[in-house]
Amino acid sequence: MTSHSDRAITIALFCSLTLIWSFSFLLIKVGLESFQPAALVFWRLLIGALVVSAAAWWGGAPLPRSGGALRLVLTVALLGNALPFYLIHRGELTVDSGVASLLMGSMPIATCVVAWLVIDEKPRALQLLGIAAGFGGLITLIGWDSLNGLGRAHGQLMIAGGAVCYAFSAVLVRRAGLPSTLWVAALTLWVAAVLTLPFALTEGFAFKVTPTLTIWASLAALGIGCTGLAQVIYYRLLGRVKANHFALINNFIPLLGYAWAILLLGENVRLSAVVAALLILSGARLVLSKPRAGM
Repeated sequence: MTSHSDRAITIALFCSLTLIWSFSFLLIKVGLESFQPAALVFWRLLIGALVVSAAAWWGGAPLPRSGGALRLVLTVALLGNALPFYLIHRGELTVDSGVASLLMGSMPIATCVVAWLVIDEKPRALQLLGIAAGFGGLITLIGWDSLNGLGRAHGQLMIAGGAVCYAFSAVLVRRAGLPSTLWVAALTLWVAAVLTLPFALTEGFAFKVTPTLTIWASLAALGIGCTGLAQVIYYRLLGRVKANHFALINNFIPLLGYAWAILLLGENVRLSAVVAALLILSGARLVLSKPRAGM
């Protein structure tokens, strides 16, 4: 039976990871004031890789040795890091950080759809209802802006595409299995940084404007906290929290991300975003619901 202290540690880790990830959209928005999207992604991944490598070395984590694990690392580096990071960062050039966080709340819904299509994991009736609600939320966000001529639909579709990339990565890892070692996480980030480098070189590393202390701090927080430390906490939680319970983190991050954007960046509260949040999060909750006994 789990001790009270062990349970307290698990809750603390879970809350810390939720808080860290919820700030990422705000930090991206601030960083994009000076950095090109691909350059910001590259530096974020590079700093994160250094942090996780140091943690893996300090903790004596075992190295992955199987060819299958290394091939899966490449897949996760592309679909779970490099590509979604770039799509999200690029999308936030024209999309409010709060809206970006709400769009990422659709990841459990996208994962359910991808699992249905890729590994024939048929959804239950409640999950189908959740998928419908989630898509209704996406249409509310993307369609509303398009009709009002705000020109943000392209960026929102890129961010939604990032959620789909995460979904493919999650399903492929679920099917093949990825060794839960920090060196796997570190190697994944190193490979993702290499994959991102050509895009960063194409867009250029030159600053749009000279970075302020706030922008440098945002980059440091993105790399050290949202990428490096978050990976360390995530791997600590893998053996402590059931997958279905861990997925509930997606219910908190979008709401917190939207709240930080309003409170700290002064972004506007929009009725369409509130309605979309209710639809997307309700849909995610239905998708993550457990089947009843005997069904």
